[in-house]
Amino acid sequence: QIYAFIETELNFAQAHLPASWDPSKFPGRVTSGVANGLLAKVYLMQQKWAQAMTAANAVVTSGQYDLSTPYSKIFGEDGENSKESVFEVQATATSAIPTANGVQYAQIQGVRGSGSWDLGWGWNTPSIYLEAAYEPGDPRKARTIMYTSAGSTTIYGDPLPSGLPNPRYNHKVYTNPSLRASIGNRFGYWMNIRLLRYADVVLMFAEAANEVGGEVNITAARNALNSVRARARQGAAAGVLPDVTATAQDALRAAIWHERRIELAMEHDRFFDLVRWGVAAEVLNASGKPNFSDAKDVLLPIPQAQRDLNSKLTQNPGY
Repeated sequence: QIYAFIETELNFAQAHLPASWDPSKFPGRVTSGVANGLLAKVYLMQQKWAQAMTAANAVVTSGQYDLSTPYSKIFGEDGENSKESVFEVQATATSAIPTANGVQYAQIQGVRGSGSWDLGWGWNTPSIYLEAAYEPGDPRKARTIMYTSAGSTTIYGDPLPSGLPNPRYNHKVYTNPSLRASIGNRFGYWMNIRLLRYADVVLMFAEAANEVGGEVNITAARNALNSVRARARQGAAAGVLPDVTATAQDALRAAIWHERRIELAMEHDRFFDLVRWGVAAEVLNASGKPNFSDAKDVLLPIPQAQRDLNSKLTQNPGY
């Protein structure tokens, strides 16, 4: 019932929202592309492959988005609201108003250090399993994982100090030091949150098209996948991230799953992908979480306050 309601709302939204707004007046305002992108994600959760393919393709063919923004630029302040952005939470900060019009997204994940390196709480750090998943030479690794070992530098060239508590931090939320200085706040309240990127939609299209099957759709899926890899390998040595040539559905599925893990790393899609693929326990048990159980942990508990309001709400299994 909830999924049906969400589908109805998003279908209404995509039919009535404009494809774009004047960015000088309404940056980040919801568009039909946002609605179709979210609709594709909802359909994928339910394995409604044909509908997901159609919704994602509506975004791809809208002419509003593309993969022209370099991967290294997407996550910085100068990459906000680029052609890569389908849906972004808008945040801003000034020296006069350093936090009230912003968000804590960067602070929660920022480097947990001291002095000028006290940039946040240090949550959502890259795991050794993610680190090992990158193909050799993939430029996305350097933009995703910030190492704190001796000699390491950030995307802006500043050296990491010794003695930081974690060996790795999320590099995608590292803020520009000059902005920290000019605003007089080190916690990055001005950092937009990328809720839905165009590459995510392209990979959703690839996954759905591959699952629909047939030579034409599998070819379209492979081409979509390779478009994301082509952007990713910009500036890399020859032979890095070659095009995927798989023609079999199973092999292409594995390649798409891998690409989602790497392209969207640290952006909060991984868990939900694992759940909808039906491999959450298998993967997480092998990744240092032996107590994770598909029987319970793919769902959150229903809050008791809501059950008190509605006696018909039964608790989810295991709680």
